Amino acid sequence: MRTIEKLSECTDKQLDPRTLSYRLKHPIRKKINALLEGKLSSTTQSKDEKKGQESDIIRLKDLIEREEESKNLLSYEDVSSLHQLLQRLDSTYNSFFYQFLDECRAFVPEERQNKELDQRLKKLQMESGLKSYQEMTRGVSNIGSESSSTSLSGVGQEIRNLKPTLIALINSLLVIGGTFVFVFKAVEYSLSTPDIVVQVFAGLIASIVVAIAEIYFLIKVI
Repeated sequence: MRTIEKLSECTDKQLDPRTLSYRLKHPIRKKINALLEGKLSSTTQSKDEKKGQESDIIRLKDLIEREEESKNLLSYEDVSSLHQLLQRLDSTYNSFFYQFLDECRAFVPEERQNKELDQRLKKLQMESGLKSYQEMTRGVSNIGSESSSTSLSGVGQEIRNLKPTLIALINSLLVIGGTFVFVFKAVEYSLSTPDIVVQVFAGLIASIVVAIAEIYFLIKVI
């Protein structure tokens, strides 16, 4: 069985920490024992606080005694539980889990002689990890897709609501422009000699009158 003194310095990037076994190093074991002695002998805590910590202390003692007495190695789940218990019982302990792993000696299990079986197990572990990740992120993906579909439907609804107003506005511009052209040409034909100033003036007057009427109807439509 191969031993790794510091997991963060391991060069094998394909090594899965969940498949390893662990043993606490002396400094962290000493810290945990000191913490247990302090918690058990503490008299400054209230009765309710002691009662709330009792189950955590029992669990922590059980993990430490099991390793010390039976010399059994700790599993990944046991190490994770130890880290969580330390954080709950000791407010000054602020190490991250990967730092806590470096305070343990890791043991790599011996490779199986059946390489094909070993590869299949690794593949199953990867698929299980991927499935767990997808389940954790499924809610986030659904929220993203729902928000995007909601925003798109909202834009579509705004465009549909705006469509009648745009049609009415374009129609009004065409009517005003048509009125100007009609009056401009009508005055031209009515005069013996063309007079641009008179034609433009008459066209503008007629267009303004029609524009006022169109604005009135547009306001009613909107």
